[in-house]
Amino acid sequence: MSSEGDAFFKNLSGEIGKSEANVLQTLVNTEKNCYFSAGDDCEKFVDCMTKFSKKVKRQQRILDIKLGFLKIEAEKCFSKPNKSQEDCKVQAKNDLSQLFVKFMDNLK
Repeated sequence: MSSEGDAFFKNLSGEIGKSEANVLQTLVNTEKNCYFSAGDDCEKFVDCMTKFSKKVKRQQRILDIKLGFLKIEAEKCFSKPNKSQEDCKVQAKNDLSQLFVKFMDNLK
């Protein structure tokens, strides 16, 4: 991969950081929803949070695998001599954005 491609991947951490903030907000909102829907019943709260926790773990694993795939695809794009580096960056950012949107949707 080109040095430009390497630098691009390092800079993507900012994009991922923004998405992580959205995930944290979803976690906070879910905890509040579980608390209010459980009323005074601790077991209902535990059940709600446990179900959500399992969903998050599963979706996180899927996200990690898909991120690995996207990285390979981006590296392949950057290594093509006839492909514009800028086109590869735009495609990788779009793919990453769509991946996080789908991840957030799957948490709902």
